[in-house]
Amino acid sequence: MAFKSFKGKISYPKKAYHHRATNGCSPNSQHQGTHTGNGSTTPFFDSSYHQHLRQNHGLVQLEATANAAQNGNTSLSPHLVTGANTGYNVMDDMLYHGTVTPATQAAAAVAVDNIQPMSAAYCSLTAQQQFMWQRNGPSGTQISHNAVQGMDIAQHATNILRNNQAQSTRFYSTTTTTTNKPRTEKDLIDNTSPWEQDTETGLNKDTYLQTHLRQIDECYKTGDYNMINSLYQSLRRNDIVPPLQTYEIIFHSFNKRPFDDNNLNLNEKMFQLLNCYQDLLKNKLKPTTTIYNILLFQIFKNSIVAYEAKNNNGIDFFKIGKELINTVVKKNKLENTTINYYLLAMNLYATTSTTAQVPIPDLTSLKQKAIDLSPSYEKDSFYFISLVNLAKIKNDLAFTKTLYNEFLTSLPQEINTSLRDHQFEIYAVFVSSFIETGEVDLAVKIFDKVINEVRTKDGYSRNISLLVTHFLVSLSKVDCQKAYKLCEKFRDLPWVPTFTYEFYLLLMANSFHDWELTKKIYNYIYPMTRTFHNEQSRLSRNANLSTYLLYPQHTSNIVNMLMDYALQLRDSDVIMKLVEESIIKQFSFDSQLYPFIIQYFKQIEAPGGYLLRFIESHGKLQPNLNFLNSVVQFYQDSKVLLPIMEMDFFTKLCQSLEFNDETVANLGGLIQYMGFVRRSFHAIEKYPTLMKLQASLITKIFDFDILDPAMAEELNNGTTSAMVQQFAQFKKETVDHFTKLVTEYQQSNMDPNEIDPVVPQAAKLVGMETEKVDFFAHPGDWDKSYPLSLGDMIQHSSRAAIKEFENLSRQGYCFDYDTYKQLIRKKYINDSIIGKALRFHNDMDEMKSLRNLIIDKLSDTQLYKLIMEFDHRIFKESYLPYLNENSLIKMWNCTEAPEFLDLINFPENFKTISSQAENKNLVAKIYETFFQNKRFDAILNFNEICPVLDVEVLLKSCIRAGENAKFESLFSKFQLSLGGPVKVAEIQCEYLINRGRFEQALQQINDIDPAQRSEKLLDYRSFLAFLESFQKESSFFQNLPTSTLQFANHLSSFNSFSDMVTYYNYIMESRSTFQTNDSMQAKEEVASQILNNLLDSVSLLPKGQHTGEVYRGKLKAFYRFKTFLKLTDFKTDDVMKLIKIWTAVAPETTEAFFNNIVESLYLSPHTNVISLTYDLRWIFTSHELGKVLEEISHYFTLNKDTTKLKQMQELKEALAASGENETDAVMAFT
Repeated sequence: MAFKSFKGKISYPKKAYHHRATNGCSPNSQHQGTHTGNGSTTPFFDSSYHQHLRQNHGLVQLEATANAAQNGNTSLSPHLVTGANTGYNVMDDMLYHGTVTPATQAAAAVAVDNIQPMSAAYCSLTAQQQFMWQRNGPSGTQISHNAVQGMDIAQHATNILRNNQAQSTRFYSTTTTTTNKPRTEKDLIDNTSPWEQDTETGLNKDTYLQTHLRQIDECYKTGDYNMINSLYQSLRRNDIVPPLQTYEIIFHSFNKRPFDDNNLNLNEKMFQLLNCYQDLLKNKLKPTTTIYNILLFQIFKNSIVAYEAKNNNGIDFFKIGKELINTVVKKNKLENTTINYYLLAMNLYATTSTTAQVPIPDLTSLKQKAIDLSPSYEKDSFYFISLVNLAKIKNDLAFTKTLYNEFLTSLPQEINTSLRDHQFEIYAVFVSSFIETGEVDLAVKIFDKVINEVRTKDGYSRNISLLVTHFLVSLSKVDCQKAYKLCEKFRDLPWVPTFTYEFYLLLMANSFHDWELTKKIYNYIYPMTRTFHNEQSRLSRNANLSTYLLYPQHTSNIVNMLMDYALQLRDSDVIMKLVEESIIKQFSFDSQLYPFIIQYFKQIEAPGGYLLRFIESHGKLQPNLNFLNSVVQFYQDSKVLLPIMEMDFFTKLCQSLEFNDETVANLGGLIQYMGFVRRSFHAIEKYPTLMKLQASLITKIFDFDILDPAMAEELNNGTTSAMVQQFAQFKKETVDHFTKLVTEYQQSNMDPNEIDPVVPQAAKLVGMETEKVDFFAHPGDWDKSYPLSLGDMIQHSSRAAIKEFENLSRQGYCFDYDTYKQLIRKKYINDSIIGKALRFHNDMDEMKSLRNLIIDKLSDTQLYKLIMEFDHRIFKESYLPYLNENSLIKMWNCTEAPEFLDLINFPENFKTISSQAENKNLVAKIYETFFQNKRFDAILNFNEICPVLDVEVLLKSCIRAGENAKFESLFSKFQLSLGGPVKVAEIQCEYLINRGRFEQALQQINDIDPAQRSEKLLDYRSFLAFLESFQKESSFFQNLPTSTLQFANHLSSFNSFSDMVTYYNYIMESRSTFQTNDSMQAKEEVASQILNNLLDSVSLLPKGQHTGEVYRGKLKAFYRFKTFLKLTDFKTDDVMKLIKIWTAVAPETTEAFFNNIVESLYLSPHTNVISLTYDLRWIFTSHELGKVLEEISHYFTLNKDTTKLKQMQELKEALAASGENETDAVMAFT
């Protein structure tokens, strides 16, 4: 029979109803052992996994149970976690009354002798009160002691002991039992219950079965698959066999229930699945084809999930499924999915296991029996990929050729679209298989043919990558040097996609025998990002099964292999690179490698700082005892070990350590390390850290004593086991050292605020005095609404105090006003601190001081958020009335936004003379900012409400706003207050230049004594010389420039490039007049000012003087001079200025520039550079391109050029449709 070798071998929890069902034992029999069959035992059931399942399904050792029952201990039960699976009938246990044996009566007599008689008043209690008495004892009733004195409870004690005896018996039977002795009236009185008496003498199995079948059907229809197994277990516990159709539903529910979606309960799920199948065979029901398909599908699928999760039981799952499928494949039509999962599982385990563990069957026989006999099986792409991969693993060239011929025959058939869609994936696997089975020439021919076909017909980069990578990886197994040379050639081809990180890992793994080539490959991938195709479960992503075989699995282990080889060869270069890469990229090595890595550091005498950096980085990735053991094994130096105590990973290790049999056996490193810590000297400041670590360990140790009674019993009895003695000594030393630390810390009167809350918990566990425990209670524990004061601490030790503030805040403590104020002084500010600080004082002076302090200490980002995002109504009420002028100026400097003006209601709130005097600097700063931002109209408008105190700013605003009449009126009014003839001349010069009266402006300058002329007047004179150059040629200036502005004005006056260069070199050689500077910044200032001069001249010169030839000459000279200065890149603002100049003096240049933009993008689709004349260029972004096009569009609109406007509109629409992809935009436009 199928599965015959497993019949009777799947162990159930040892309960009597299982033994009685299989062996015919009576309910009270104490049968030991498990029924075994005659077949050979499957490795799965002999593995440690089987023992794990037995231990975690409530299996109680019969000998221990019997001994416990004889000792009167009736509290034995399975582990709390698995107790729910044992299926004990609680009501049956409560109502059970077994036969009282003489031994029981004797025990009862002893119990009666030790109990004082109670009064007969017990009989006068109501039924409810009697029931509560029996259930809870005297403490569970409201009856006084006198009311029950003298009560005869001998019979009651006997009943209790009889129940205890029944409990111990029922460890071997949980079936419903009845007593041969009829229940007396006294029994009924003693067991009076408020519940209705159950008159049923037995279980009606038919009714029970039909009810459960209806519930199972209903659960299946509603999708409540989790409930179906519970209903089935209920039937199973009562020896009721459901029909075969119900078994199909049960097997379906295993596949569909969401309880197992996360695959965390894989072992449990497989245990239940195989048990269900074993029940089916035990009940002599013949599984249907549907059941076989569901069962096999689940077995193979779960074996794949186990493979992905690196679960060692996966290979046992596969072996079970493999034996089962060989038995049933002849007489059952297996579904397509079942066969595919079988093939995939065989591929995976044949690749990672030795052939002795997972032998690959004869592939021809496998194909004939498992596939050809299934008429519904579709030979799609996965069929070829999986079988070809198996043939490659088995080195079966003949079968590979047979499959290749079958593939070539099937490919032209139009009915099989899967083969056509995935043909290049199949070709890639065939190429790989032929290379590894010895047919390299044939593989090369296929590769050449297919790769050319992909390039011409498909062009899909994924298919090209698959073909090339499979070809090179397989070739590297034959000739790694040749494979690497081909890899370099492929890497240079533009049509070959970039090779992945995993590809290079595989190439390197196949080259380990050639260490120089291995190092060469590793040096190449050293800067690459670590990316893995199979980081997540493919089954969880519902990926194509072919991806398992097309892409590598578990390639991250190759780095561990590389480190292993490097350590064996003692290649320091590779070892140190791997270590550094692991620290930077945050990945760990295999835990078995760490002892050798640490040993290597010891041998080369690695610096302490570097070693600690490695320990801290990898400790976070490997926070376990094995890593700590590796460090302690080779280092006993305090400079290395003591800093570990303060590392986060060690703290987390102590806090998360769960003591069990495995960890107790692996405590050597921790015990040795903590012993070293205890023997070392520590400053009193380190005590909080030490106590926290010790307290964390103590809480875990005491939890272990409670959760593991067996270990606790050994500790209490002083068992001679070395492991137990070691653990007991560790516990004692930890407690002693912890007690010593607590006592010394208290006697030193240190601050208990620095102590972690786990310390008083541990102090209570070890039984320390209440005084010491209370000492470590944080201040305010009795009332956290009492404000703590950390002001002085923050003022003198801000970093430590702020950390303490954060800790106490998380625990719910509150603080006084001084604490928050000092935090603000230290610029530790957030919304919560500001809000809590503002709630305190009602004193006006303190309120002003606090709010101005907040504004002063806030960063620009925080201040901007306060102004732009804070509720303006609340701000006006809570802040604005208390802010001084300095705070307002800082806020204005931070934003310069209209929202701030609305917030302070400028200028309406500054009408009065008193407010203007109080905020004189603020008003001046606002107008100054307006002037710098060229908001001249706003200055003139606001001046009507809040006067501009700086007359110069007011007059210049009139000039630049074109308000000539207002200027003349104000100038005549304030002329005497300007501060002398020089300042008056400066204002008049600017006014006259803007009015085009250049000769009068020059006369104003000449009227001033040369010795008194200001720098501003000299600037105006040099600018007038530039404007004059449009009418006549300029000669060398008698007066040398005294600033870069004058230097630029002089250069602008020349109409030829040669004159500009000659004058530039002359000035740079003459350093007597002003400090010349040939830095790039100075050159950029000069070039920018020349362009500004050209732009300003457009608006200043009369239309009749716009000489096109002069402008073209000056522009040409400017282009060449800019190249001469090696300033070849135009900024977007410069381009905007050029367009304004072109539209005024050379309109054809604007159109040419527009055509240049379109042509440049068309010829070079991905460019962001426009080439200009004289090797100049403009580098732009998509946003900057839009700005320039808008400016050009404005020119076309003024000229009413409808053709160009239409073209511009089409280009803009294409740009808008394609987002930032200018290439698509231009292609669409053209």
